[in-house]
Order: sequence, then C-alpha cells, then structure tokens
Amino acid sequence: MGTSGVILSVLTTVCWLGMLMMFPAFLGVDAHGDATVGVAYGFLASWVFAGFTWLWIGGLLLIAGTRDLLPGWGNLAALVLGPGCAAAAMAAFYLLSDPHLRWPAIVPVVSSVLLAGYACRLMQPSLRPLFSKPTTGLTVWILALALAVAPWPTLVAQVRGKALQRAENARGLAEWKLQASARNRAQNLEKLRAMPPGALIVNWYPLLDPESGVQAEALEAMRHDPARQAQIEDMLGYGIHRAMTLLPDLDLQPTPTLCHAAGAFFVKTAASSPLRKRDDPVPYNAQVGFHELLPGIRWLTAHGCNCDEGIAALDASARTYLDSPARHILLADLAALRQHK
Repeated sequence: MGTSGVILSVLTTVCWLGMLMMFPAFLGVDAHGDATVGVAYGFLASWVFAGFTWLWIGGLLLIAGTRDLLPGWGNLAALVLGPGCAAAAMAAFYLLSDPHLRWPAIVPVVSSVLLAGYACRLMQPSLRPLFSKPTTGLTVWILALALAVAPWPTLVAQVRGKALQRAENARGLAEWKLQASARNRAQNLEKLRAMPPGALIVNWYPLLDPESGVQAEALEAMRHDPARQAQIEDMLGYGIHRAMTLLPDLDLQPTPTLCHAAGAFFVKTAASSPLRKRDDPVPYNAQVGFHELLPGIRWLTAHGCNCDEGIAALDASARTYLDSPARHILLADLAALRQHK
C-alpha cells in the first residue's frame, strides 16, 4: 500500500470510528432543555469526524487513481461518485438532525466503508486481482451510486415540507395580526366614542399611537374639541415635546399666545438639550428629537409666527454635538427655514 496509503487508511479508520462513537449521543434522541447541548455537541463532533473521513477517503481514491489501480472507467466513477457520496453523507447528517429519522445513518457509515475498503484492497497486491475485475468495480460503483442518491428524495421532501410549514405559519401569523388589529381597533373606537369633550390631551395619547388603529379618527375628533387650543398652548409653555409634534395636525389658530408659547418652547428645548462640557462628545442622532419639531416650525412660520429666535437656539444646540448625517440634514433644514420665513 505504501506509506501514504497506510497513513490514510489509519486516519480513515480512526475518524470513521470517531463518527460511529458519537452516534448514540444524538441519533434518535429527542432532547429538551439543557440536554440539547449534549446532543448538539455529539452531532457536531460526528459531523466533523465524517468530514475528515471523507477527506482521507478522497486521498485513498486519488492514490489508487494515480497508480492506475482503478479499472477502466473507474477513474471517472471515482471522480464523480467519491464527492457524490461525500455530499450524500452531509445530506444524511442534515436528515439526522430530525430525531425521528435514523435510517440516513446508513449512508455515511456504509459508503465510507465501501469506498475506503475498495481503494485499500486495490492497493494490496494479494487482493488486487479480485478487486480490479470490471464486475467487482461495477458492483462497488453501483452500490456507491445508490448510497449517493439515497438521502436526496427525503431531503428535498423535508426542505419543501419545512418551506410549506413556514409559509403556513406566516399566513397564520398574518391572519392573527389582522384579527388582533381589528379587535384593537374596535376596542379603541369604543374608547374614542367615550372620550368626553375637553379631555386632557394626555388622555388621547394611546389613541394617537399608529398601532391603535384609530389614529386618524382620534385626530379628527381632537380637531373639533374647543379645548385643544388652550391645552396645546399650556403644554408648550411647560416644554412638552408631544405638543409641538401634534401642533400641525389639530387645526389650531396662530394666535399671539400660541406663537409666543411656541417660541418659548423652542428656547427651553434648545437650552436643555446641548451637551454639557462634562459630557463626552457624541454625534447628533434621532434620539435628540430636534427633527421631530420641524413640521411644527414649518406650520408656525407658514401661519405668520416669528420663529427666528427658536430656530437659532435649536441650531446652536445641535452644533454642540459631533457631526453626523442626521445633524447635517437638521442644520440644512433649519437654514432653509430661516431663508423661507
């Protein structure tokens, strides 16, 4: 067999035995909880041993081919069915991840013995005449072909089944979400109808959430609430961020009181937002929230309110942060508001 043949045959045997010894750790084991860790380790170890087994088998077939030991078309068969059996062994391991399947273990166990044994027998002068016969080779390669094909129909069926199951689960989840959304909307419509005139805007917050299903109806109802104007003005005076984000959607009147409250809001927000010297410099990001104020500023300026002081204060506060794409866009928007006031 030569030194290389002996070494490869020994390595093949050791790795094949290692693969075989790991089978009891996962084959047919439906583990739960912490036991899944041991099953996973056993499966991975067996898979690794199988990979090395086929690596060494490839070496044995290569030696047999380069020494012209394979009869006739044996080189072509080895070139095709050697990798084919290795791929089938990996496919079989995929199937073995299902604890209810055990028969795929035949593929990596038998195919490796078949091809390694065939190559080793061809390297032994005493056995070479028997195993170099065309009929013997034909028998070996027919069996190898059967083993190379064996796991694929089941694998394809399993993959398709899992794909169909995922699609079915996705449809079920989508239907559940639609039903949940409909139930949520129905419940929130009841809450909307029960909302008394003059209710505090903070009580409207859950209905203004996009996921409430009634955001548009809630905004429409708030537009007809006479108390909304005074409440927004008071909220701006207290520096409540949500008041400015709601301002463009509530059909308010741009009264001097509202304009003054908005200006004070911008100055207060800008004064509370810049980075302090003791803080580590960080880039401006969406969490700072200045970009959420822009629709309100546009509404105010479009309705004749003077927001120059507020825009300048927000600009100065934003510049205390490190530059970022979000900061660059914000500063450009603030500059455009100054130019088109």
